[in-house]
Amino acid sequence: MLYKINDPNFIKLVEKEIPLDRLEQRLRPKLGLEDSDAEYKAHDNYRDFSGEGFLGKDESLLEVIHSDWQILSKYKTTHAEIADALEKVVAGDYALHPDYEFRDDGMASLGTQGCPWYCGVNGQNTGVITKKNLTDDEEQEAIFIQLPLLLGKNSKEDYKEIIKIKQDIKKRLKSGPTIYAPITDLLPHLIRDHYFFEGKDVPYRADPEFLIKALNLGLSRFETPIFTIYDEATQTTQSQLTSDETEEIVLEELILENPSEFLEDTKKEKKLSKDSNELTEAEMNAARTWGAKIKFGFKKLFRK
Repeated sequence: MLYKINDPNFIKLVEKEIPLDRLEQRLRPKLGLEDSDAEYKAHDNYRDFSGEGFLGKDESLLEVIHSDWQILSKYKTTHAEIADALEKVVAGDYALHPDYEFRDDGMASLGTQGCPWYCGVNGQNTGVITKKNLTDDEEQEAIFIQLPLLLGKNSKEDYKEIIKIKQDIKKRLKSGPTIYAPITDLLPHLIRDHYFFEGKDVPYRADPEFLIKALNLGLSRFETPIFTIYDEATQTTQSQLTSDETEEIVLEELILENPSEFLEDTKKEKKLSKDSNELTEAEMNAARTWGAKIKFGFKKLFRK
């Protein structure tokens, strides 16, 4: 269910009994914040701040979560489905879309990060999902995003290098295409229980649209035009087909047991008032095609 942003139920869902202003303070970048800072100690005993932050200094938590929720609604998937898939990716038990890969090489971590909602859940860096065939500059960026430090370098010059790369990353976040999503042990929990992919102004954000496509979830499964037909008996792919050829095979080989719900969707979409038996042949085929793809298509059809 997609709430309106000012719906009290939506706000309550986000806050989880923590006042919104206090929660946003916890999520802001805290570089250089001392544990003894009186201002924070006076109103909050939370101390597991993130130096880079979960939320940009000027971002609204409600706006970020609501905006990301709209993307999930657009692709007909859920927070739980994404979180479950990410846990399988980290465990090595999930097949990403062929254009993406999960990388856990060169990982370094300075410790664990606790959930800002104080749920008792902790996590650390596990890897990054990237697009394949990146340029050298993009490779450097995708690898660096995994590392709190450049493999332990800590001289003054190294620190300047770190700052420069982080600034470049933040510029890309605002202007360039998304080419990676940092994955932590904490991320599935943040997505499943708090509907949160992190703020759009922080380098550790995992963009939901990028994840949906990489994980091959929801309607994103129908965006790639090339498919192969998988023969279950021989466990081999028979041929490479265009989407039109694939659609014909789906209609010929797969029988839709109950097309009524798809016929109803077709009628609503076309604002029809007539009974289903009065639909045109084209409308019937459209309903059958959609139903076949949803119910059966991807049991036998696998992306190349």
